[in-house]
Amino acid sequence: MTTTNTIKVCPFCNSPDITKNTKKRNYRCENCQRSFPANQVAMKKARNAGKA
Repeated sequence: MTTTNTIKVCPFCNSPDITKNTKKRNYRCENCQRSFPANQVAMKKARNAGKA
């Protein structure tokens, strides 16, 4: 049985490689180098999450 979880991704390039900046209260994408507010973070279903 495969469970699907959601992961946070960049709203611009769909990359899951984002870091949270707690001082500025936003996120920064390490792939496209863009910053965006926490309320713009996109959610994507993770494939094969929890698969043994």
